[in-house]
Amino acid sequence: MNRAALSQRISSILDDIQRLNNALYAMNTTDIQRYPDNYETLSTDAALRAETIACRLRHILYATTNVRKEDYLTSAALMTGIDIQYNDGIMEITLPSLLPTIITLTLMAIGKIFYSDFGLFYQVPMDSGPLLDVTSTIDTYVYRGLIRLNDIGMSSAAGFYQSVVGFVLVLLANWAVRKVGGEENALF
Repeated sequence: MNRAALSQRISSILDDIQRLNNALYAMNTTDIQRYPDNYETLSTDAALRAETIACRLRHILYATTNVRKEDYLTSAALMTGIDIQYNDGIMEITLPSLLPTIITLTLMAIGKIFYSDFGLFYQVPMDSGPLLDVTSTIDTYVYRGLIRLNDIGMSSAAGFYQSVVGFVLVLLANWAVRKVGGEENALF
């Protein structure tokens, strides 16, 4: 790769880094409570820009040096804390941030455990007599209560019950994670 092309690529990466800095500054100054959509857009933009910068830097590294991809990936694994060991023909890979990610996703999913797929449980059976007993969920009960009985109070109470029980389950699961997995793995 000639010097002019390399200089052009590096200048382009520097421009992207400046845009990334601007996005991070905007994220830092955005009020998450008042503008959650803006914060989501900014954080997605920053993550994509950072990944693009990293990919372009790796491309320059491979194009301009004699660094083999295997050597680079080994050093990148060491930098991020990934440990790869071979013991008696068995490869053991340790990913340092995998457990907190799994715990967070599981805790978020537990909160929705009482929610059902409304399209599957209401639209597919279409109030068919034999299927009504086995496809009746809290979501379909709330909908039927509003449509057929026009009972806003009971429908609201059922929806509130569903939310409260999901919240209590998240609290209990987080408490269990704190006791078993330690304070650093708990969501709050």
